[in-house]
Amino acid sequence: MPKRVVTRGKRAPSSAGSNRKAPRFATRAAPSRAAAALDDEDVDSGGSDDEAQKAEQEAVAAAAAERDEAEASETPDERRVRLAKEMLSKMDDAARARKAGQRREDGLRLGRDEEEEADGDVVAAELEVEALRRDGKFVRRCAASLRQAGTPTAGQVRMLRGVRLSPTCVALSPDEAWAYCGCKDGAIVSWDLCGAGSRLTLPPDRSGTDGTPRGHKSDVLAVAVTPDGRSVLSGGRDGRVLVWDRRSSRVVKALMGHRRGVTALALRRDTPSAELYSGSADRCIRSWDMEQLAFVETLFGHQEGVTALDAIGEQLVVSASEDRTIRLWKVAEETQLLFGGGASPIDAVAMLTPSAFVSGAQDGSLALWSSMRKKALASVRVAHGRGGAETGGGSPCWISSLASAAYSDLLVSGSCDGHVRWWRADEEARCIEPVGSTPLVGFINGIVMAPSGSFAAVAVGQEHRLGRWFRVREARNGLAILPLPKCVHAPPKLLSSLAGRSRKMRAPWEESAEAALVSESDEE
Repeated sequence: MPKRVVTRGKRAPSSAGSNRKAPRFATRAAPSRAAAALDDEDVDSGGSDDEAQKAEQEAVAAAAAERDEAEASETPDERRVRLAKEMLSKMDDAARARKAGQRREDGLRLGRDEEEEADGDVVAAELEVEALRRDGKFVRRCAASLRQAGTPTAGQVRMLRGVRLSPTCVALSPDEAWAYCGCKDGAIVSWDLCGAGSRLTLPPDRSGTDGTPRGHKSDVLAVAVTPDGRSVLSGGRDGRVLVWDRRSSRVVKALMGHRRGVTALALRRDTPSAELYSGSADRCIRSWDMEQLAFVETLFGHQEGVTALDAIGEQLVVSASEDRTIRLWKVAEETQLLFGGGASPIDAVAMLTPSAFVSGAQDGSLALWSSMRKKALASVRVAHGRGGAETGGGSPCWISSLASAAYSDLLVSGSCDGHVRWWRADEEARCIEPVGSTPLVGFINGIVMAPSGSFAAVAVGQEHRLGRWFRVREARNGLAILPLPKCVHAPPKLLSSLAGRSRKMRAPWEESAEAALVSESDEE
């Protein structure tokens, strides 16, 4: 602390008869003993504070250096134990904060022992659910609750306009604040769902130049958002996958390789991951690393164009094709499982768990599949009824889109019959049962469920996403938001709050041989 300077003095008396000016201050008087003691005390306290602060900084630096040295010398097993303890400590803090918020809402007070017991129960339940989810054995039963609470009605649907031609696909940002729709005019329209519904358009490329692409030259058929929410991914009929910077609304990079239109994009829905899969009409599925913006590998197998993709689980992706088959790809093992062989091309697919998924075909049928059986567990024929003269003249309504809540039994499907239909798809019971429907006129070209389960976003258009065979003139192009009751909402996860959005979360038990390899390289 700086020394406090105390100035004491008396005003010099002025002389009436003297022409010389008196000095402003007289000579400083000798300080009293009390003042001197006060000054000495200030100097001593300032010095002690500086020394204490310096000693504290040195102690912090020494502790950090000791911790770094200990981490550098620890074995992979010790590192896993340390990370596990840190994660459990953070989960305890998060659980404690959640309980405090609930008590403030409910006006309850718990004792200290009760609080610690409640926090331990929450953390234990979270870890158990995460372990079951990793093994593919966890299923959240919410379809029956939705049946009791009631599906969204026409009056609850929120419509967002601003699309010139029919939207073909829809995606949500990780924080569920923005929704993105790809359109047939080559543009990508986004809406602010938290505000007043303001929109932003990523324009198509009409320049015709061969330089850096500024957009798609034709229909946008697929759209996705990276886990960090900073980049928007789009696939178009021009065969390119474009990476957009959300803040500048410009193309960062074009991922080339497909020879025909890109019809589907898929990112892992259950956990933030850098794995991107793109499906195309050239019968190929390409894998990309979004951290490096680089191509990884190509998956071959389909005999016709790929129409839909979905991904849940570690390096698992399911694909639907016009060749009437569905394939479950185990990318890490470089294997694939073949399903289907029906009488109609398949236009939509959605994964419920890593071992169960549902397909929708052009003959209007829904089918529930398991990775353990080659035949369908259950099916529903003509799930959306038959269309009128303007949509096929009495033929079954095509299943144009499917979506599901990850690790649940709730499924939602769309067609052109004027309804969004909700289903219960249960792998254990081997059944697909109707839950309810929501009136919505037009072609349902895309559906996405919010990760929180609070709503579903639906892309509605006058035409089918892949062609212009039929037209529903009374439909309005736009985005529909369907709110869901609280019984369907997914409980917030403690682990998700600890994971970074830009990369896949690694639990301590997932600290694999990578740490061992790093340790061995350091020793060498």
